[in-house]
Amino acid sequence: MEGRRGTRLATEEPLVPASLVALLHLAAACGFGVAQPLYDLLGPRPAFFVAHHLGWLDALLLSLLLSIGLPATLWAAVAAAGWLSPVAARWLLGGWVGLALASMPLQALRRWPDGVTPRLLLLVLLAIALAAAYLRWDRLRRSLALLSAGALVFPILFVTKPGVRGLGRRADPVSAVEIERPVSIVMLVFDELPMTSLLNHEGSIDGERFPNFARLRAVCGWFRRATTVAHNTAHALPAMLTGRYPEGGPRPPNRRGHPENLFAVLEGSLNLNVLEYITDLCGESCDDSRAVRTRRERWLPALTDIGAIYSALVLADAGPTLGDGWSGFWRRSLLLPADARRDHLESHDPPRRYARFERRLATFPDRTLHYLHLKLPHVPWQFVPSGSVYATEGRFPHGLRNGQWWSGTEWEVVQAQQRHLLQTQYADTLLGRLLDELDRLRRFDESLIIVTADHGAAFRRGEPRRAATPTNVIDVSHVPLLVKLPGQRRARTDDRNVQTIDILPTIADVLDFAIPWRVDGVSLLSSAPRSPEKRVYRGTKKVGAGEVLAFSSARVEEWREAVETAAGRFPESDLFVVGPEPRDRALLGRPAAPRSTSMARARADLRGSEELHDIALGDARLADRFVPSHVMGTLKLEETVSTQVRIAVVLDGVVRAVTETYGPMPAASLDFTALLDPALFDEGGRPWLELFVISGEGEDRVFEPVALAGASDDD
Repeated sequence: MEGRRGTRLATEEPLVPASLVALLHLAAACGFGVAQPLYDLLGPRPAFFVAHHLGWLDALLLSLLLSIGLPATLWAAVAAAGWLSPVAARWLLGGWVGLALASMPLQALRRWPDGVTPRLLLLVLLAIALAAAYLRWDRLRRSLALLSAGALVFPILFVTKPGVRGLGRRADPVSAVEIERPVSIVMLVFDELPMTSLLNHEGSIDGERFPNFARLRAVCGWFRRATTVAHNTAHALPAMLTGRYPEGGPRPPNRRGHPENLFAVLEGSLNLNVLEYITDLCGESCDDSRAVRTRRERWLPALTDIGAIYSALVLADAGPTLGDGWSGFWRRSLLLPADARRDHLESHDPPRRYARFERRLATFPDRTLHYLHLKLPHVPWQFVPSGSVYATEGRFPHGLRNGQWWSGTEWEVVQAQQRHLLQTQYADTLLGRLLDELDRLRRFDESLIIVTADHGAAFRRGEPRRAATPTNVIDVSHVPLLVKLPGQRRARTDDRNVQTIDILPTIADVLDFAIPWRVDGVSLLSSAPRSPEKRVYRGTKKVGAGEVLAFSSARVEEWREAVETAAGRFPESDLFVVGPEPRDRALLGRPAAPRSTSMARARADLRGSEELHDIALGDARLADRFVPSHVMGTLKLEETVSTQVRIAVVLDGVVRAVTETYGPMPAASLDFTALLDPALFDEGGRPWLELFVISGEGEDRVFEPVALAGASDDD
């Protein structure tokens, strides 16, 4: 037996941490556990590279960093450790390999376990087990050595994928058009704005909540059944600006991927004042001094965002929702130099972007295309109608699983929609500023003005926020489309089947030029018959914009259901008059405690204001815009409860908000949020804040005081 044992051991190859074989092991582990998942995600989605202003050579460099640079760096650390202790080098090598391999099952288990901490614990346990197996079993090491050949093929496959390869495609010149009519165009595209958010129960634009949308609607054409053709920006905007459905293979949303577009056809005849977000269809033709210029300024944000994306793959809730903007995930990252963080923030901060666009309006002469894609009212929801900002619990609100599905309670959906509508009111504020500026410059009457959105959003429990389904397709696809023709002064309502791909043919019709490529859209001025069918391209399939969801234009009338739901949630024009139950609205503005107990049986830890990323960047201008309207915290009870708890938020003895906790039940610790009217803080100072747990109803209602963490007995 000893002889057989001695023979078996003699056939095993000793593991030398600093050897070339160890480097191959690391290349295989990193290739399958880190590089390939990122290649598989980013390859068919070139919007990431466009958002960071990266080209095909940058994609090639990224692949070399992930497939060769990362394992080589880890191997160098192991070799350096070997100078100090061979045993430490072995375990460090095993740790790297185990950690990379352990991420693979976590990426496959997207829904289990739930939460960052359990997933991180599972990752550590798996890494330890796999590291021990790697150090002990020669067969596993041999397998990794063989797999390393495949890992080195991954970057070749990545850079040759159609979406990535399109980053290096030469943008063919578009035939120039001559425009005799001296017309300026002002095109404002909002992001994630459903038409239903602007409507009242009568089906008109709500002039109380959105006076500037109503103001424009009073002098323009309103296409009430307008819909987008894709549920994400990277496909919706190229379709809008090319007049084509987003068919075919994946293409980057830039000039190289879509050389035949609105900006290309007009650049020889009109001046271009263009500020894009996510897309880059204007390219070098635009006089847009981008915030990101040097390779260093482009690469540092890109690498930090890749880290955020990978954390989303492994730890789910710890990272961003993939596909939602593709940039700016870690704006606070200290890995970025201060100037890059500030420039990156400016390119993503809607107030700054709009202010920049407004300044440029006056500097450009007549015969200009003014185009602004504004990230409003898109998440994160953090603006009140005035443009002041409040702290948020994260990039996405509670109740929205992975930023995608409304999986929380009905009250959580109501709170999210409340914040969305308030941010939509801020979009209305900026629209009013634009109209005022055009009036001041005496350009309103003579200009072609187009206001629309790339796509909408849904607020239905159990449904996605953005991804179009047969149930929420009207919420996601139905978008505002307001078009004021030059010289138009009277309102017109049009109920024809209109899609956003009709915008480019309309511009060509108004300016009287022929589009030098085939388009799918039809001019809004045309009386030609229209198909009764609509299309929305959805999904993230590798073939491009994904599968087609076709539906009848008559289904747009389903907007009434969404408007009725919103009217039940927000019956008052004041969006701060809301509560988990209709009876809660009667408590607002009243003294806090007609009957209350004297001893607190619950305590709350408040959080929030220190998390505001703008203030964390040390920007005094943004700090001046901050209002402490969003009350967030954790309620800790003496006993476990099986139902959610109602809480009254009291300022200076008066109930100003009623909310409800959220989280898995039963529990003795539950989170809560509430939004207060910023007007309550206009007088300055610090209002006296109290929290009460509400129990009972009517005459039996009891307000039980909540002890606030850190508060003294005298507070």
